[in-house]
Amino acid sequence: MQKPRFTPYDGSSEPFAIGLTQIAPERWIETDTDLERYLAEKARLLGADRDAVFQAAPGSEAAQAEALDTLAAHLLDNHAATYSRHGNTLAFLDRRIALDTPEPTLLIAGSLVADDLVLLENRDSGWRVTAGYVAFPSSWSLKAKAGKTIGEIHGPVPDFEPGSRNDDLINRMFDRIAPGRVVERFNWSIYPEADLDWPPEKGARLSRKHFDPASNFIRVERQTLRKLPETGAMLFTIRIYQDPIAAVTAHRDLADQLAARLEAMNEQQLAYKGMTEKRGKLMTFLRNLQ
Repeated sequence: MQKPRFTPYDGSSEPFAIGLTQIAPERWIETDTDLERYLAEKARLLGADRDAVFQAAPGSEAAQAEALDTLAAHLLDNHAATYSRHGNTLAFLDRRIALDTPEPTLLIAGSLVADDLVLLENRDSGWRVTAGYVAFPSSWSLKAKAGKTIGEIHGPVPDFEPGSRNDDLINRMFDRIAPGRVVERFNWSIYPEADLDWPPEKGARLSRKHFDPASNFIRVERQTLRKLPETGAMLFTIRIYQDPIAAVTAHRDLADQLAARLEAMNEQQLAYKGMTEKRGKLMTFLRNLQ
């Protein structure tokens, strides 16, 4: 079985660390054969509960517009085999998206790519979420995070609470990052199902089910940050990649590396990832493979 595309659990990316890597701007957004499936699911979730998927604060309109312009230019320049422009319409797959509809411009931007999009602006003494199109959260709620500072957003994450060293580092990095520069980081978790949409209540409900390590999925978030030059807003992108645990266990080295990452987590980190009661079974499963 082919190795998963991204494997941050192999030791290349430390969990609960900022871990930013600068990448070439042309690598900012990725497109692949899953694009149509992701976009269809985004549209379904938006129609089912718009407020859960999209939030925008008054005054974020300029940053939203710049985000759309920046994203559209990137897609046309770097993914011309998929995207083309016809007047003020972007054509791709079997879709035609008007760029000048009455809809909020970040909502239009999010309908172009598989990634979720979040805008943060430096307001009221802190970088705050001012707009977001998040269809595929990993155990968090956009409605709950809208308007909050970086420290407040990361409050539940071990060692990232407001006033922590990591909180200070992130804020200083946001202040100093040069416009146009693109940085990338990865996050990963182990989930019992492969649904793209994973609000907090879903994890709480499924945690009561029987835990079978062999049926789990590795959920990887490829995250990028890019500061927009005109408004100074930070555009945060999140692309979800999922692989069945079998894609990991088919490779002895990956299975061993994943077990080592799980073993290294402390109690606070395990609790945050919902792995306190599951780690032992997972590690036994990974290390007893034939």
